[in-house]
Amino acid sequence: LHVKSSTNDKPWVIIENTSTSQQDGGNILFRNADTDTQLGDNIILGDIVFQGWNTAGPGYESACMIRARKDGATGGDDDMGGELAFYTTDDGTTILDQRMCIREDGKVGIGTAIPLTALHIGGDSHHVLIDVDSADPYIRLTSTSNAGEGATILYDSGSEDLYIGVGYGTGADIIFKSQYLDTS
Repeated sequence: LHVKSSTNDKPWVIIENTSTSQQDGGNILFRNADTDTQLGDNIILGDIVFQGWNTAGPGYESACMIRARKDGATGGDDDMGGELAFYTTDDGTTILDQRMCIREDGKVGIGTAIPLTALHIGGDSHHVLIDVDSADPYIRLTSTSNAGEGATILYDSGSEDLYIGVGYGTGADIIFKSQYLDTS
C-alpha cells in the first residue's frame, strides 16, 4: 500500500468502523512468524518509521521510529512478551538512537534500554530536570503499600530554602538555607 499526494493536502489512510454497536475501532496488525521455531528474544515485530525528504542527501531519511519487538524468550503457549522502543535521530546525523522503551513488565526506560525500576532515567548526564510551573514546586515520593508515608522535597521560592521532609506534614526534617547553598 503506497498512498501519495502531489498537492498541498496531506494523504490519509483511514481505517473506519461504522458498525452500529461501535464496540471497536480500526486495527493495524503487524505479524512475524517463524514456523520452524519459537520467536526468540529481541525479534522485531514491526516498525513505524517517520521520514522526510532531504534534497542534499540520498532522498528520504528517517527522523523517528517506534519499534515493537519480542521481549524475553518464548517459553510455550500464551507467551509473547513485548517491548515498545522509541527512536529519534540527532540533528546532523542519520542514525536512529533508542531514547525510550516500555518493557514487557511495564518498566519504562528513558535514556536506558534496560530499566531496573518502574521509571528509570539514565543517559550521559547525571541530572534530571523537573520543571514545574509553580511558585513553590515540590517532588513527593510516596509508598503505595503504606498510604501517607513518603518524603517531600520542596523549594520555597520566597526564602530560596530547600526542605526535605518525611510524610505530608508541614514540618521538615532537613532544611537547606539559601545562604548555605552553592547555586553556581
